[in-house]
Amino acid sequence: MDEKELKNNIPCIVDNGILFNPKDIQKILRDLGQVTYSYIINDQIKGTGEGYIVSVVANNSSANMIVNKRIYINVSGFDYMKLINEDNQAIIEMVSNDSILRFVPANNQIEDISNSSILLTHSNELSDEEFDEAFAEINFDDDLDED
Repeated sequence: MDEKELKNNIPCIVDNGILFNPKDIQKILRDLGQVTYSYIINDQIKGTGEGYIVSVVANNSSANMIVNKRIYINVSGFDYMKLINEDNQAIIEMVSNDSILRFVPANNQIEDISNSSILLTHSNELSDEEFDEAFAEINFDDDLDED
């Protein structure tokens, strides 16, 4: 397959779609910040609340946890991510067998960031070798000793 054919196979997701690649899923989750969540099993809501996503990992040992309004997500515990846009509101569903962990961002973060004094920068200096997305932490985590 030549380079042009490979480029044409890369999906472009805009507001709605399904993601299977753990790196793509991590990118979406890392930016969510404060969310409302629903945990649904067999179409029945088992838990709801608000929280802040503090850790996003992809490994075979960490559990998915929501404790004390802090959300710890292991993308390896889900089959795929479904992105939905309803009335200009993003809905992110993490799907596994007969359960769904649904996140709705709590606010318009782009508007909040643009109105704050936070300086956003972008650097092209990082290569894939310098940034390991297999273990992508957002904030501090006590699990850094994991293999």
